[in-house]
Amino acid sequence: MKIRKNLLVSATAFITALCSTQSSALEIVDPYNNGYVYRSHGSDYCTVQIRTRAKGVDHDRVVVVNKWHSAKDDAYWVELVDANGNLVVPAQNRWEHVGATNNRVYSYNLPLDTPLAMPIRHRIYEASSDSPDLSNRGALLVDYAFPIESFRIGKCDAIIGPDNSAPIAEAGQDQEKLPSGSTVTLNGTSSSDPENDPLTYLWTQVSGPIVTLSDPTSASPSFTLPAGASTDPVVFELIVNDGNLDSAPDTVVITANATPVADAGTDITGVNPNQDVTLDGTVSVDGDGDNITYLWVQISGSPVTLDDPNSPTPTFTVPPGKVDEPWVFELTVSDGTETSSSTVTVYHQGLSNNKK
Repeated sequence: MKIRKNLLVSATAFITALCSTQSSALEIVDPYNNGYVYRSHGSDYCTVQIRTRAKGVDHDRVVVVNKWHSAKDDAYWVELVDANGNLVVPAQNRWEHVGATNNRVYSYNLPLDTPLAMPIRHRIYEASSDSPDLSNRGALLVDYAFPIESFRIGKCDAIIGPDNSAPIAEAGQDQEKLPSGSTVTLNGTSSSDPENDPLTYLWTQVSGPIVTLSDPTSASPSFTLPAGASTDPVVFELIVNDGNLDSAPDTVVITANATPVADAGTDITGVNPNQDVTLDGTVSVDGDGDNITYLWVQISGSPVTLDDPNSPTPTFTVPPGKVDEPWVFELTVSDGTETSSSTVTVYHQGLSNNKK
């Protein structure tokens, strides 16, 4: 009798210890022996049942989330939701408490006349107070999805509504050759959801010079494009969520326009009166292959006339007489968006030894 009494005391102490365990110390395993679905003969309900236990607890002393109430520091919020995150049976979404029991099962009765968005999910959250306010839910511990096949096997086909399909992210068209320093607006507004659920957005930069988005959770955030994006494009990834599922990521590439490089050629020396002199800007290039235009302007020296200031190789005639200073010409090239300039100096024969 004394031995039996000691065993009883030990068992009671074990159960008490389980009941007083803080929720944050429990590692929940779900489901235990799997959740299952069935319909009793003639029943108007489809019954969903599930067990949940703490990992490592003996089978015959299963810690379950059910209607057995214990100390409130062991409270959890238990709910069943459809594929869109909507509470399926609000009357059964309540505070439940961890207790020491033997194979207790938590059950939900779902009316057969209301098809639900699939999959149905069983969720358990940590909790800190005994309140029906959903905002008091803590960390999500369990998120178990019942497969559609389990409803068919349980003869609950009537409860099966449309599957929730993942939304589709559309990060917009790539944007190329934009002016450096300009404000760029991303566009995820073409993202969609097969069930027309409202979407949330999350933009993440995956490569390129670091920029700051105005609002990474907006459908159309903006940022300032750095010059480095001409050779190292800024790439963003967009993921949208329908309240339950994330989309596959979609990317968009933003490239800055490469500034053209003007080259007015090497200085020219030893020209003579009445000689035709040809300037040469043909070495000028554009970093991303755009066509460039040319504009030559004389900035010093006695006035001369270029035969075609918009040619890469214009010509002028050296005037007769004494020349007191060299001719300096500036070449400006443009790709239609950005420009750059370069100069070349032409020295008269009598000034060649004095060139700078």
